Order: sequence, then structure tokens, then C-alpha cells
Amino acid sequence: MKLILIAAMTKSRIIGKNNRIPWHIPEEMQFFKEITMGHAVIMGRKTYDSIAMPLPGRFNVVLSRNKNLNINGCHIAHSLEEGIACCRNQEKTFIIGGRTLYEESLNLADTILLTILDNEYEGDTFFPHIPEESYQLISEKRMGEKDTFTVYTYQRKNTG
Repeated sequence: MKLILIAAMTKSRIIGKNNRIPWHIPEEMQFFKEITMGHAVIMGRKTYDSIAMPLPGRFNVVLSRNKNLNINGCHIAHSLEEGIACCRNQEKTFIIGGRTLYEESLNLADTILLTILDNEYEGDTFFPHIPEESYQLISEKRMGEKDTFTVYTYQRKNTG
């Protein structure tokens, strides 16, 4: 299984405001949908609450400390390790947020797909810094017409 961290942020690293995404960019959402469709997604409970439903066409895993949590259409895991274990039969598993999950998974991901928006937005939640010693930038792709953005692909460096 390939573990992929996927996120969108502003140039000032903002990823959220009041537990919501502070922008609505249809082309960026379409990119996210196309790349994650048919694969597993792991999200924190607050991220799930902001979406308010399982993502269609994907194997949804929600991380929560609440042992009694039950969400129709989602698998519940109580740690990142347990969440990854739920996805062991999946070809690709995407970490889709939020901040705490990004921080926890940053040193585990094989690949990071990081969208950086050209426009700035206000926010209170920030994406962690990618450790340069662990990842190398392998591609960048400009996208969007009205609201432009760049998707950067980072690959884990071979530490062997």
C-alpha cells in the first residue's frame, strides 16, 4: 500500500479557519476528487465533521479517540496505525487532514501532494513544514483558470 499525504494550502501555509476550508475552488476540489477516487482516505474526526458525510467512491476511515463513535459508511480507527491497518488491502491510501493528522503522518508518507494556492485566505490552522532531509520535490504542475494553483509532488528520499 502506498501512503500519500494530500493537502491544499496558501503560500502562508493556511489550511483551515474555524474547522473549515476557507476557500471554494472547484478546479482544486475536482483534482482532489479525481486523484482520491477509488482509493482509501484517512481523516481526523474534525475533518469528517467539516465534510459531514463519507466521501463517495472511497474507502473512508475516520480517526477518533471516542471509542463509542459510529459513523455510517466509515470505518472508525483510534490511532493512525490502526487507520493504516484498516487500509492494508488498498493500493493507495490518502491522508486528507486535518492538521494533527498531517503532523502525525508527515514522517510516514511515501508521497506528498501539496497544492499551493496563488490567492491568500485568512485562517487559523497551518500545514506543517515538509522535512527537506526526508522528501525531494519531483514535479510541479500549474492548474486552474480563474483561481490558479500549483500542485507539488514530493517523494520520500531513499534512506537505504
